[in-house]
Amino acid sequence: MADFKSVATYLDVLPETIQTYLLDNYLLERVQAMMVNPQFTNGRELMDAYHFPEDMAYNCIFFEGKSGHNLINIATLVPFGKRVDSKMIKKQLGLRDLHLMDKVKAEMLTGQAFGAFTPLALSSDWLLVIEPEVFKKDSIIIGAGVTLATLQIPTCILKQALHFQLLSQFYKE
Repeated sequence: MADFKSVATYLDVLPETIQTYLLDNYLLERVQAMMVNPQFTNGRELMDAYHFPEDMAYNCIFFEGKSGHNLINIATLVPFGKRVDSKMIKKQLGLRDLHLMDKVKAEMLTGQAFGAFTPLALSSDWLLVIEPEVFKKDSIIIGAGVTLATLQIPTCILKQALHFQLLSQFYKE
């Protein structure tokens, strides 16, 4: 498997918001990171090059939804190789509208790089949508907010630190 080390080793390459989040929540010894080739353009290249277990790899995809007149920012954790079924999210959350967030807006709102989004350090007004199966895993591999690193985080951190909603079957093959 890939050679992850304490995130403290690579803290200086992470976006400032993620650095602050990890420090403020005493996560330096619980979250692991590794440097990766930023030239890889998709998860398959990363998984093949670094031998990530496919069942641990997740993508974080950002959406905007509308409930009445309120705009809701939504982060989804989607297993590698699956596609989000936005109609299922819209239906299960009772939203009037749901669409992918523009990558420029996502980068601006989060301070993260497209292709390396992570739900860590998102402000409290974001909703994180997770499948129940995530919590059967000890840890998952997700983006680090920058394309030259990736994170391995214990799933219990997602439960403790983020505003989340469990949804079933919100992705497809």
